[in-house]
Amino acid sequence: MLATVRDAKGQGPTGLYVRIRNNLAQYWDFAQYLWNDVESSATKSYLVEYQDSDPYASRYQIDLVLPASLGDVVVEYVRAVDGLVLAEETPQLSNVSDKLTKVLGLLYDNSILTETLYDQAGKLLQAKVKCYDSAANAVAAGDVGLITAFAVHSEYDGAGRLTLFRITE
Repeated sequence: MLATVRDAKGQGPTGLYVRIRNNLAQYWDFAQYLWNDVESSATKSYLVEYQDSDPYASRYQIDLVLPASLGDVVVEYVRAVDGLVLAEETPQLSNVSDKLTKVLGLLYDNSILTETLYDQAGKLLQAKVKCYDSAANAVAAGDVGLITAFAVHSEYDGAGRLTLFRITE
């Protein structure tokens, strides 16, 4: 998400920051990827100043990588010197979350192949790929930490060559 706001010129590299808050008034920790009850340096992501032809104001921005698991949040733009919230927005993460889940699953990170079915020649016909949020949960292969699962289907020609390999939700 490209976070952008305009404010007075010349505030320097620590003049403005963004913070993310959830409905429990917790702050997102950009370093540890978890929610904190108190604001700290790890819950602030500083914006970079881009000066333009305006003699009084500059554009400040940062490209935030928001984890899909954040849910409904508010992104606040804060002036560091006085804590004033200059603006806020609510990014629409639900669609992004669904799409990221699919992409991450297809990368096979922390994934296992289960429910395999082979033909007499030992060729894979179908299976299920389960994607987990951590290596430990993938090793356990249960329901804890399960992000998504995909069905795998394969077909072969008479010579035993793979002719179709399909992964679907």
